[in-house]
Amino acid sequence: MEPDPKLLSLLEKVNNPIELFKIQITVKGVYGFSEDWKLTDETNPGIFANVVRYQGEDMFGKIKGRELTEKEKFEEYQKNSKKNKKDTKSPEEEEQMKKALALEEEEELKKQQHLGTLQEQDKLFFISEDKFKTISIQYEETHTIEITNVRQLEEEILENRNFIYFIRQPAITEEELIKLRKGKTKNLNNAELTQIIFKGAFDLSDLLEPGCTRTTVRAFLKQEENADCPKYNSDKLYVKVEIETEPALTPLVEDIPKLDIEPIIVQRIPSKFECVGQFQRDIKEAMKALDEEYSKLYPSDQKVKVSANLTVQKRQELQKKKESFLNEINQSGKYKILQDRLRSSIIRVCIDKFAKEGLFVGVNKDEQDRLFAELYVFMMEEMQTTLGEYVLNNKEDIHEDLYQTYDQNQRDRDVVFQSLKEQAFKKFKRFAEQYETINQVDQALKYYTNMVLVDPKSATIFAKYCFKIQRFKAAEQLIQMVRELEWNKENELLMACLYIRRERFKEATNIVQDLLSKEPINTLFNLLMAFIYKQQGNQNMADKYLRCTQRIFMRTMGLLTKGFPKQQPDPHVLPNFKQQMIEQQEKAKKAPVLTQEQTDQIQLELIEYFASRSLFDLAEKALVNIKDKTTQKINIIKALDSYFQ
Repeated sequence: MEPDPKLLSLLEKVNNPIELFKIQITVKGVYGFSEDWKLTDETNPGIFANVVRYQGEDMFGKIKGRELTEKEKFEEYQKNSKKNKKDTKSPEEEEQMKKALALEEEEELKKQQHLGTLQEQDKLFFISEDKFKTISIQYEETHTIEITNVRQLEEEILENRNFIYFIRQPAITEEELIKLRKGKTKNLNNAELTQIIFKGAFDLSDLLEPGCTRTTVRAFLKQEENADCPKYNSDKLYVKVEIETEPALTPLVEDIPKLDIEPIIVQRIPSKFECVGQFQRDIKEAMKALDEEYSKLYPSDQKVKVSANLTVQKRQELQKKKESFLNEINQSGKYKILQDRLRSSIIRVCIDKFAKEGLFVGVNKDEQDRLFAELYVFMMEEMQTTLGEYVLNNKEDIHEDLYQTYDQNQRDRDVVFQSLKEQAFKKFKRFAEQYETINQVDQALKYYTNMVLVDPKSATIFAKYCFKIQRFKAAEQLIQMVRELEWNKENELLMACLYIRRERFKEATNIVQDLLSKEPINTLFNLLMAFIYKQQGNQNMADKYLRCTQRIFMRTMGLLTKGFPKQQPDPHVLPNFKQQMIEQQEKAKKAPVLTQEQTDQIQLELIEYFASRSLFDLAEKALVNIKDKTTQKINIIKALDSYFQ
């Protein structure tokens, strides 16, 4: 399974956040404005400035009239040449003008055909940007904007809060402006002598695609409300902008990391397979000889049914037979013969191994141990593989005791291997936690990244580590990513806390209210809501949720008694009984007063939550509600706060 490119890009931004983001912005033009502006600027040059503003950077342009077509130029030439023969061109020049006119007619025909295939909005763009049909405001310079808060820019793009402005305003001094307002100027409406602002959503969502560094954006502009300036029809007013960035807002990860974990010791197999093949043949011969000797000592009973699993009694019986057989073959000297035969094969493998590594003379002890370790691992694997092939290929011929013992050992080994088998996700998580323990941040980030690539839902674990190392922007990106995959109470709480840190109380309130709708008697949710309102300065709402929390606490601790059911008074009952019932109901409504220690205990739940998520700045703000700040828990939280600061 190939990793998701967008997920790789997100993790790359988390691990290597962009410190400085440069945007090269080129305004190609402003289109669809009132033609009266052109007449005003031509009659009164220098009075107005046409400004495009983005991210605090101002770009100044000038109104440019439409250009004459070749047909219009030719008609004007014919008209002027009749009046003044001096303007008459040579036959060659006239022929050239006619060719240009014919070429223009062909291009115009192609334009009309292309125009018929476009949608309404594309037709508007095509016509407005035709220099022969409409006027426009042109900008010559390319401006570079440097952005340090890249995360805020991404949020504005995602939430459609990234705006661009077009401003038409007087470009003269205050004294000159007063004079113009007092008098009357040709082709100038005095009501226009003020700042007229148009605003539009600047959609840079193309930059969120991995590796994208160039895009062209057309943003429609709407006039901002202002009672002091005239109202314009801005239905077709838009600005066209070319954007080039450095680096890419969303990096393209071309080197996709391999998720396989390499073994710590790389096994080396001898290059000459002749000696290995001889070693395998000798193992099979030894196995055949042992089978024959065992069958002589314990004749095989082919009628006995081979069971899938051996009982304890059967295992003990086979173990006794094994010990007796080994004792017999050792005493007879037959084991020595098999040992010598295998030894010669092992020596040939060793010679081949040492020939590749150099002579044995001069090899130090560490290298010697390493060589022998590699040889031992290799030979054990060859022994097990060859033995398995021999038993499976000859299971009808070999003694049933040998087959049953081998089969049971394989079953036991598979059970152990299955229990020890570790998934890639668990490996990456274990490595990340180990590097986190020894405070190797780079390695921990690497393995947390691999963990999220295997299971994107585990981004919450990665986010909590980002909390710990105070990378809150990265944590917010990870939590936002996992929130899109699944709903989780912990993720919602963490996102609300991040919004509180950034003083985005409206978003935090919406999240916590949604949680309260699902769990209205959750003390942590009510405390967090009271905390949000207190940070906003709304003490009445903060007190309301705090009282709810206290009642939940008292109900949990059994401090509140159940109220009497509301009853209609019986007219036949004597008045003293009615009065007694009313008194009992009033008594039930009165709640006991909490002690200061109990009040602190309630607030401590929120503080402990903040501290456990490394949100010590929020924990410090919540400590204001604690009266007794000398308890052991409070001292521990203060110590952690001072450590991370």
